[in-house]
Amino acid sequence: MNCISHRIRSRKYKKYYYCTRHRKEITKEECRLCLDKQYKEVKPLKTNRPKKDTRYSIITADMTKCIECGKKPIQKHEIFYGTGKRKKSIQYGLVIPLCEEIHHNGNAIGIHKDKELDTKWKIIGQKAFMQHYNKTTDEFREIFGKNYIKGEKDGN
Repeated sequence: MNCISHRIRSRKYKKYYYCTRHRKEITKEECRLCLDKQYKEVKPLKTNRPKKDTRYSIITADMTKCIECGKKPIQKHEIFYGTGKRKKSIQYGLVIPLCEEIHHNGNAIGIHKDKELDTKWKIIGQKAFMQHYNKTTDEFREIFGKNYIKGEKDGN
């Protein structure tokens, strides 16, 4: 029933099939057997997100409970977020499990508003990245744009 001429209409609350090509009321069978049928172009559906959550962590092996307090259920938080950094965090495994209270808490507090907690995990994330991938501070800065470890000289 993907013919471009096929329509469903109603008369006195009763539905019927109508063919705009032949300009008459038809049955399903007539439409199916029609030789003048022209099909609609079917476009594939867009999929913006991967079907399976592929986020992993190089910081912790247990992604089932909050890394701060141990509560469940968790939400996965990308340590470095913002323009372009969220995808890099996912790519390099810089994701941590946080409970809803620590992650958002109604956007009142949580890691996105608590700069101290956010900076703590950015430092831990940078150290884990540099150790796991054997990278220097300069290489980290090239990828993520900023050095979060204070007092450490670049290039170490």
